[in-house]
Amino acid sequence: MPLFFSFSLFFLSYLPLWACILIKDILSIKKNSSCITTEIISITLISFCTVLSYIAVYKSLHRNTTENSSPFTIVIAKEEKMLSAEYICTFVLPLLVFDFTLWDQVVLFLIFFGVLGYLCIRHNYYSINIALELAGYRFYHCCLMNNRSITTDRLIISKQRLNEIIGDEIYVLALNNDCSLHIINKHAKDN
Repeated sequence: MPLFFSFSLFFLSYLPLWACILIKDILSIKKNSSCITTEIISITLISFCTVLSYIAVYKSLHRNTTENSSPFTIVIAKEEKMLSAEYICTFVLPLLVFDFTLWDQVVLFLIFFGVLGYLCIRHNYYSINIALELAGYRFYHCCLMNNRSITTDRLIISKQRLNEIIGDEIYVLALNNDCSLHIINKHAKDN
């Protein structure tokens, strides 16, 4: 996966945090309009990175070709409904302890977030993402069988309800060792 795509997925996985920071900064500007440099920089950077990350992820996920993907038959598909909630409680909520209106707190946050980002991107840990859920994707724990009848367990990200197409062949693109993206080939559907 390209580095910018990985960064974009990581950044968007913290969308609830960015929303909370934006709200805090806007309220801080309304309360104290004399010293708002930190808030303006924060609002600008978060907005810019969110839009840029959304565009990068959107372009990558809306591929309509099965190039570089592999065909698998779905043996079992179970929707994972609590993954995003668990992710938010574990990784996002603790970061709200920082006061994003103070420079020293912002610097501490950036150090912590930078190290976390480095580790997540280096180890391809970005499969759970609230932004993907908001875009209509669902997460499925699947048992898949390839054309040599070898089965594998994968976390699949898909816009299609995979638990309704058990036994069908799908194309998946590996995002990391545990997670794959279901590629819906629009050209194959038309034929």
